Amino acid sequence: MLSLLLLACALFPEPPPPSDPAPVPVVLSPAARAGRIAFRAECQACHGFGAAGDGPAADALDPTPADLRGRLHDTTEIVRRVRQGSEGSAMQPWRDRLEGEEIEQIAAWLAGLSAPEPEGS
Repeated sequence: MLSLLLLACALFPEPPPPSDPAPVPVVLSPAARAGRIAFRAECQACHGFGAAGDGPAADALDPTPADLRGRLHDTTEIVRRVRQGSEGSAMQPWRDRLEGEEIEQIAAWLAGLSAPEPEGS
């Protein structure tokens, strides 16, 4: 009987633990794709490549730039902040430096960003 059990274990080993689900590819709208390009050209110095508030100029700013990932979902509010700036921060108005369509595209990209994964998850 023991030999049958050992044979069964050898023939049918324990299945491997389930792996993490495959990441779902992100499909960006044309506006969000253009917004990602504009953001990286115009906003990356302060907000960083992925909008985490960790750009090369971030340490020189007080307060440091906001981590925008998953924070802003209302494109109207994002457009307003980019156009008018953000009082109490280094975020200056961009209405004279970016076209309206560029600001709307940046807003489309930022609105679709996911919040960062909590540490330890």
